[in-house]
Amino acid sequence: MVFDIYAMYLSHYHTERTRGGSRAPSSLHTVRAFLRRDWMLVLHHVALLLVFMPITLLHLDDSKLHRINGLIVLLTFFTCRILLFPFMYWMYGRQFGIPLHRVAFHLPLQCNVGNLVLLAPQVYWFILLLKKAQRLYLRQRRQQGDKDRMKAD
Repeated sequence: MVFDIYAMYLSHYHTERTRGGSRAPSSLHTVRAFLRRDWMLVLHHVALLLVFMPITLLHLDDSKLHRINGLIVLLTFFTCRILLFPFMYWMYGRQFGIPLHRVAFHLPLQCNVGNLVLLAPQVYWFILLLKKAQRLYLRQRRQQGDKDRMKAD
């Protein structure tokens, strides 16, 4: 996570340096500009590092926090990586007055193929996430059933 933030900062730094010509901005100025422009990405990575990583490292697999985290991951992944594609087509159709079911026929073939190539792994990864969530849910139910049987004995 820290490496990702550093890589994003370096990208920002070199972009600013290229735009500014030979004048290299001060480090503090660049850091502030980076944090102002990409604060959501930085917040995302800091939250991953400080909140969600400890859940994994502390083996809190049976906690409510782990289940809530898993549900948030599923919803976020589905919304941001899969629903994004129908949304793009819908917005394109809305901008040009084309019904949603006709948008794909108005776009160049390479756009549709490119979107399909990008969407296919997202669907595959989402299916893997769903299978993992199902395994964890079934395991927790089995463990709960074992605990209930032990109490009854």
